[in-house]
Amino acid sequence: KGALDQGTPGADFSAVLFKPIGPGTLLETLRRFLPGEENGAPPLPQNAPPASRLLPEVVAPIDPALGRSLLAWLRTTAMAEWKQVHGKLFMNRVQAFLQAVRDQGFAHQAPAVAHWAEKALALASRFEVPGLTAALDEFPVLVQRVARAVEAEQAGSGGDAHAS
Repeated sequence: KGALDQGTPGADFSAVLFKPIGPGTLLETLRRFLPGEENGAPPLPQNAPPASRLLPEVVAPIDPALGRSLLAWLRTTAMAEWKQVHGKLFMNRVQAFLQAVRDQGFAHQAPAVAHWAEKALALASRFEVPGLTAALDEFPVLVQRVARAVEAEQAGSGGDAHAS
């Protein structure tokens, strides 16, 4: 109760959202202020489908040593951060997570990982919540595909990752 219930004199706002903001709450609030049928504009979709899946079907072969290093980072550091950002959509934290994944993908010569993160970052920069949510949902699958690529490359090199 108080200033928010009564409005703040001189303040020019019609709604207040408190963090953490869920995707449904954000969309519902935005719909109240965007033009709709009553203003002659087409209605906003009530259940917009998520953006097309960003994951590559196959992760290209990865150098075994770099792949093991990337996979270790994805399974520990990145997965721990993903668990913190998944479903909460604190945009700054989501973007930092995606930037780290992109940078690690480039550093470990894994373009599929970097490309997935870049596409997800583009969704975040445009605040495309359904698409971003779908992209974040894909992250564990991306980690599994990297693991398969690393295993396949190790099997192809005879399992000896230290061979010159």
